[in-house]
Amino acid sequence: MRIHIWTVSYGHGHNKAALLLQKEAEAMNHESIVFHPLEEGCRVLHIFSSMLYRTMLSFTPYMWRKLSQQIFPAVVRILAQAFQKTVQEGLKADLILSVHPLLTALAGEGMKRTGSFIPLYHVATDYWQAPVANHPAVNGFFLPDIDKENRTSMNAPVFPTGIPVENVNKRYTKKECCLEHGWDFSKPLLLVCGGGEGLFPFQKVVEELKKLPTSSTIVVIEGKRKRKETLQNPQDNIHVIPFTDRFTDYLQAADVLITKAGGMTLTETTICETPTVLYEPLAGQEERNACYFVKKQAASWTFTLEAMRTKVATYIHCPFERERMKRRLRRLQRPESTKHIITAASHHALGTMLHAKINSK
Repeated sequence: MRIHIWTVSYGHGHNKAALLLQKEAEAMNHESIVFHPLEEGCRVLHIFSSMLYRTMLSFTPYMWRKLSQQIFPAVVRILAQAFQKTVQEGLKADLILSVHPLLTALAGEGMKRTGSFIPLYHVATDYWQAPVANHPAVNGFFLPDIDKENRTSMNAPVFPTGIPVENVNKRYTKKECCLEHGWDFSKPLLLVCGGGEGLFPFQKVVEELKKLPTSSTIVVIEGKRKRKETLQNPQDNIHVIPFTDRFTDYLQAADVLITKAGGMTLTETTICETPTVLYEPLAGQEERNACYFVKKQAASWTFTLEAMRTKVATYIHCPFERERMKRRLRRLQRPESTKHIITAASHHALGTMLHAKINSK
């Protein structure tokens, strides 16, 4: 089966999910292609939309919060027209998996325009479903959970498989990590991660963590060179590491993770069972991610720097709190989610296509 996986480079989460799906699809002997309709359609327009996205999150978060809840159908139609060529190219498949709500709507609109039929499935990368993805052409939704809102608002089957994640087969211990980098493994290891857009207040968080009464090793996952020069200070046990495909290694080794609330990052914390403190999640989907994890008691959402430091200190000094948090994270684990998504989508697509052929005769 030829599978197209639609993604867009707003941050790193969507692309990571797409690559995990591609890897699993190829392992099942499917032909799989990761498709970037916005970047390939008009690079300038994509760059402009990325800048607009960052600007709204930085200066007018209330506008993005409102926009993320409702993107008008007229906007989708305009974008489908603007990216008509690449949208049609992306529809040349037996099955489409979209990891971004807007792309799901674009794929559905493209099929509506041409009258074609390709099984289309939306794969969530956040713990909230944007309404724009609920297009009539969608054949199914792969979500982290199923609740009352999902059952009543979706016009297609909902598969509660979980968000795509890479299953951790080999444990990477704190001692191994510290010995590899020359760090003192007797000290608490704190991991600070703020996503690919660089909108997280790294400097403020690191300065606050330096106030902890217990000497700790602070590891910052941050790809910007200028910020690395500002933050890096080996004498104070502050180390900056560029974005890496070994993120889950550091996550397994860490005693505590301090982050915003990216969907993929939170999913990886469940697999690695890392106690997590949330601070300044981005408006819209990340706030909803934070609410989901707080509701499940699987993360702590702090609203001030002092509260963040206090919660980190609690996890450092209280083994009971750490173990209780790990137990709650285990309840949310879906280690085989990627495999289940590909299996369910391919089987459901075959049944859908067979049903369509029978009805057409």
